[in-house]
Amino acid sequence: MTAAERAVLYAEFPYVFATERLGLEPDPGLELVMTSKAAELLLLWSRQCGKTTALAARVVHFALF
Repeated sequence: MTAAERAVLYAEFPYVFATERLGLEPDPGLELVMTSKAAELLLLWSRQCGKTTALAARVVHFALF
């Protein structure tokens, strides 16, 4: 896969970007948080399950793409 194809893949799929480029391994449920197109999200998960990390990855993805 070329660099241009990889960039398009990262732009289309934030979860792939977070796992490959940022080295994160989020829960499958948090994949929905990263791929959501919603303007607002309400997260009702337990403590220390990766909510802040998932949202930080989403912010980094938004800033780059």
